[in-house]
This record gives sequence, structure tokens and C-alpha cells, in this order.
Amino acid sequence: MDQLPALPHKGYGKLKEEKDITKRQETLNSYLQALLQRKDIFNSDVMRKFLQLENYAPETSIVPPKLVQQYRNFQMGIRDFIEIKDKST
Repeated sequence: MDQLPALPHKGYGKLKEEKDITKRQETLNSYLQALLQRKDIFNSDVMRKFLQLENYAPETSIVPPKLVQQYRNFQMGIRDFIEIKDKST
């Protein structure tokens, strides 16, 4: 897996000048954009909630899978399971 981008240096003290604030915003924006290039981060629940994507970019939402059938006491592991109902009954 790729390494995360380096977090921008925070510096010491408060940013008082407009140019320093703007520069900090630009570096944080670049960092965030670099993070979002990774699909594992972009699709993580934590990042999606942080960015409030469901509110501001609902078109990027992934539709969660829907439970259609549940089997209790199933002992074997399965990857793909197809249930075929007998039509003769």
C-alpha cells in the first residue's frame, strides 16, 4: 500500500498575516487532495463523514449492499451464493 502524503508542517504560534493564512490553507488543501487520490481513504467512512459527502456531494455516495436473505446456523463459508427456489411447489 502506498504511503500517506506528508502532513504539512504546522509551525509555531498563531498565523496573523493574511498571506501566511492563505499559504497554510493552500498547503492543507494540497494535503487533503493528495489523501483523496487514494481510493481506500476516499471511500472510508471516517473521511466521508468528515467531508460530509452525503450532504454536499451525494452523487459520490456508494449505495450500501442490501440484505435480501439471511441464513441462520450456516456452517460453511461462501463467497457467492445463489438461491434457486423450486417452482414446482
